[in-house]
Amino acid sequence: MILIKRQAPDLAGEEQLIALFGVGLIGSAVARAIMQEGVRSAITLPFSWKDADCREADLASLSETMIRMMAGSVRHVEVVWTAGRAGFAAGWADVEEELAAFESVNRLCVQLRDALPVARHRIHIMSSAGGLFEGQRFVGEQAVPAPRRPYGHLKLEQEQRANRISAGIIPFIYRPSSVYGVGVFGGRAGLIATLIQNAKGYRPSRIVGRLDTIRDYVLVNDIGKFVVQCINKTAERPESFLLASGRPTAMCEVLDIVGKVIGRPLYLKLDTAPSNASHFSYRQSALPDNWFPTDLETGIKQVARQLASSFETRSRGHLP
Repeated sequence: MILIKRQAPDLAGEEQLIALFGVGLIGSAVARAIMQEGVRSAITLPFSWKDADCREADLASLSETMIRMMAGSVRHVEVVWTAGRAGFAAGWADVEEELAAFESVNRLCVQLRDALPVARHRIHIMSSAGGLFEGQRFVGEQAVPAPRRPYGHLKLEQEQRANRISAGIIPFIYRPSSVYGVGVFGGRAGLIATLIQNAKGYRPSRIVGRLDTIRDYVLVNDIGKFVVQCINKTAERPESFLLASGRPTAMCEVLDIVGKVIGRPLYLKLDTAPSNASHFSYRQSALPDNWFPTDLETGIKQVARQLASSFETRSRGHLP
């Protein structure tokens, strides 16, 4: 996890302390968006996911560090949970493990509030529209979550725990649809980045849906920027955001766009019994007013450029 201390935008003389848990695909985008606005200090600290005893020791050290950093002009404490070790195909054991880690962070939020009650305390939770509304079409503001798999139940439970965490801690909940983009090297890659990398390496990509499966794709950089906009807001009431494009796209269309952008054929392996073939779509009327998602073709071009740039950087780093 990363601790960031910076001047709070538009709040002269006051500082923010941001604790970012999870720096995978979405977390790294949030971190980049924060860094682009400038920081006073940033440190990386350990946070154990699997070992409960080690995690409690990590959190005790983290709590002590944060309380020390809050001394002075810090008046805004933002805890951001973008962790997601349990993926869409996770089982119940994975869910229980991640809930235990999440609950530890909730306790940390309460400790920080008690240590500095004059500050504004908020927790930002990255949930999942796909996990909550799997198989639902035209999801709007009044849609009721109906998870179909452990991953969806995990996200719903995290939302509910955040909403009842404790007085004086304001929850912000984000429900992104199918996220694509470039994360940290060696981390989990989304569909579109995988398609591009495999095509360039002449490797097949496994498709676990059907060619007519409809999804709503959002660029991870857009999510990172939006979360930071919310961190910069002075809102003091709970908020929930559906982060989708409102423009559903069939899998076959995605494949056509990727092939067009990279200028070479894609090599595909289609599952005979697809495990992720349900349709997802969302109403534009349910999206936030200040949310401006990048169109799919432009976003795929950005991903292709980022992948090419990161490959060149890594190659230069390995030169003697």
